[in-house]
Amino acid sequence: MATTVSPHPLTENTDVAALLRYLSHQQQKQTYADFSELLHTVTALEDQLRRTTAELGTVKKELRVMRGNLSPAQRASGESLLKTLENAIRQSAELLQNLKSRIVQTAKSTLENVRQTGISGLNGLTNLFGVRKALRGLKAHMSWTASTLETGMARIEAAGKELRSTGEHLRNIGRALTGKEPLEAQAVERTKTALVPLRGMAAAFRKMEAQTGRALGSLEKLERAAEMKKPSIRETLKKLEAKQAAPKAPARENAPRKEAAL
Repeated sequence: MATTVSPHPLTENTDVAALLRYLSHQQQKQTYADFSELLHTVTALEDQLRRTTAELGTVKKELRVMRGNLSPAQRASGESLLKTLENAIRQSAELLQNLKSRIVQTAKSTLENVRQTGISGLNGLTNLFGVRKALRGLKAHMSWTASTLETGMARIEAAGKELRSTGEHLRNIGRALTGKEPLEAQAVERTKTALVPLRGMAAAFRKMEAQTGRALGSLEKLERAAEMKKPSIRETLKKLEAKQAAPKAPARENAPRKEAAL
């Protein structure tokens, strides 16, 4: 299944790299650290999604092998979960690409502000609402996918624990008398084995959910650091008032006044 996950990290983007260099040259250590942390977390998220995409083929093969150990209803539920997983991976890649595009656009606009106004242009890094929205949407998607997989697997397990038929009960009585394991317990164990690949995928989405949460944390620190550099409205008004209240020097007369003739 093809996805839009880019193999290139954000740090290789021209505008992002230029902004990092500017922050370093201007000794903006905290802003540099917060921005770098955001970029690295996004890269880690991208790497995890790429690994999850690669593992999808293996999961399909393993479930096909275990297919015979599941009831028809369980097989149908498993196939439905696989389709959900495929769509979720594709959507995750699209959301992640959108997030990266927003970060690049923020870096580009911040650089433009810096060129026009100097270091005060870094205040533009507080305008990351689009990035925050993209991160929150991605985090919600990861959480929904993991929850959907976990709920689906719980239902498959519950179906595997149901009693099969009266005849199976009778067979289990005979097996119990001879010291053999009940057929029902064997079916439950086979179901658990068949679900191992899907459990791994659910865990991967939980991990990506946590990574997205860390990226949101980095974003909040970056915004706070940039906000502290912005002059407050009160300070701006005080300076303006002081400037207006400053005494003006008397105007010099261009020529001496002549006395009126007697």
